[in-house]
Amino acid sequence: MTLSIIARCEETGWFGYAVASCCLAVGTRICDARPGVGTVAVQDGGWLHWRDALLDLLDRGLTAAEATAMIALADDAPASQIAAVGAAGPASAFTGPSSTPHTGHRAEGALSAQANTMAVPGVADALVEAFTSASGPLEHRLVTALLAADALGEHGPDYRGRQSAAVRVVPAERGRVATGDADDPHLDLRVDDSAQPTQDLARLLDVHRAHRHLIASGMAQDDDERLAHVRRAAEVAPGERVVAPLLAIRTALAGDADTARHLLHEAARANPATWQWAARAAERAAAAGGPGAELLAALVREEAPRAPS
Repeated sequence: MTLSIIARCEETGWFGYAVASCCLAVGTRICDARPGVGTVAVQDGGWLHWRDALLDLLDRGLTAAEATAMIALADDAPASQIAAVGAAGPASAFTGPSSTPHTGHRAEGALSAQANTMAVPGVADALVEAFTSASGPLEHRLVTALLAADALGEHGPDYRGRQSAAVRVVPAERGRVATGDADDPHLDLRVDDSAQPTQDLARLLDVHRAHRHLIASGMAQDDDERLAHVRRAAEVAPGERVVAPLLAIRTALAGDADTARHLLHEAARANPATWQWAARAAERAAAAGGPGAELLAALVREEAPRAPS
């Protein structure tokens, strides 16, 4: 049904998973993670409630090996794959003897990869090796592993193709909830229906990073800092339909008319609502006494397409 990788970051203690499958919205079905507790995968027909059971067992102090062994005793476990990584100790995985043909797993250190309905052998190995060779944040290494698996075989690692993919990361502190702030360790991205879900998921990671810069921009103390954050967002995700208009607007409010004029037209190609957005931003800036408000308003008057009379 799917291929997945679950891991604990040895540097931060964070937990994460990445998963791809031929089924719709796999991010709602296979893996789960709990802050400070661990991350798990249940696939190849395993029951969804086994995810909660595995996490509850980890939360009670059982090792990953003990938790997976208990679920493996279930009557229908021989036709399933399960895996777990806890707050300490190595990962553990189980592939039942009656699971879907062309299946396998590899648990190594604080990560485990599992796959079934494989079009080519070695999918779990490719996931693990790509993850361990990658650098950067946990979510980047997880998605890098999916991309490496995607490169296997003529049509990818699953002989039915793929439709959806997901990546999630949670922090090491028990009970820590998502805040939405720029430094929030929580991440939950999903591609529910796509011909290239893994590639789309990788793009979403860039968009996510860019939008974290936009959040930081909104919390900045002065105009220079706001513009600096928006510029960083544009470097990560150039032309993105929220980043591009904000870069143009912030550039105008900073007083750079020539650059802002070009950026407004570029942004409008990505997001036709740019001109209306810029007009409203000029109104808000004028009400707040912003020095660049009139420049932005003038650019909108001069450059925005006019509706046919």
